[in-house]
Amino acid sequence: MLKYSLLLLLFFLSSCGYHVSSANEETSIYVPYVKGDDDGRLTNAIIYELATGSIFQYKQSQSDFILKVSVQPTTNEYIGYKHDRTRDDAVKKNILPVEGRQKIIARVSLISNSSNKIIWGPTTITADVDYDFIDQDSVNDLTFIDTNNIRRNVIDYSLGQLESVPSAKQASSSLLYDKLAKRIIEILSAELEGEL
Repeated sequence: MLKYSLLLLLFFLSSCGYHVSSANEETSIYVPYVKGDDDGRLTNAIIYELATGSIFQYKQSQSDFILKVSVQPTTNEYIGYKHDRTRDDAVKKNILPVEGRQKIIARVSLISNSSNKIIWGPTTITADVDYDFIDQDSVNDLTFIDTNNIRRNVIDYSLGQLESVPSAKQASSSLLYDKLAKRIIEILSAELEGEL
């Protein structure tokens, strides 16, 4: 009975000139392969952000807009240091890097699919992530002296938390792409909400 009542209500509303709009009627966006994204992980991250919880809908064909993104190669800088030590654990004067920051810069434009005109951008959006690492050539980073005065491997106790510089950069790049994708969609949504 409830089913028939709802159908009857919809019929009367539509006959009076009203129509029921779906909450899923969103502006659709297509994301071509991001220029400079060598392995496609950033492109996937942007599509994921569009598909989950944005005010836009991701659509591969016949979309309202095209989101064009290009990225420069990531940059890395050292931001954290520690004093080097001798095998006997005495402090040396020189310092060694132990923490880095990876940064990425994107140029983003939104283009109308029907007119091929830029309606937003190009704008620059950046993201960065910090990561820790160890010096894989340092005995002091890879070992320690236990309470019985026996040298032990740190890796055995690290629970996978110690990374070399290349591994730390690689591991942090996924987080970097996710962070940049979120920023692109958040900024785009804030700029264009209610205008499209």
